[in-house]
Amino acid sequence: MQDAVALAREEITAFLGPEGAVVTCGATAMGEAVEKTLAKAPCSQWVEEARSSQRWRAALS
Repeated sequence: MQDAVALAREEITAFLGPEGAVVTCGATAMGEAVEKTLAKAPCSQWVEEARSSQRWRAALS
């Protein structure tokens, strides 16, 4: 999953816009890898804003 996110992270955050939310579920390692990949510049600000406004949620095991 993180490979797909890496290929399109700028498009993903542009699509989600300022009100979009992300929910990751499944394996902890995969969820953390998706978050780390999406949080790379230039998308890091979007991820930080999503975290602080509770638009970033995870249900990992």
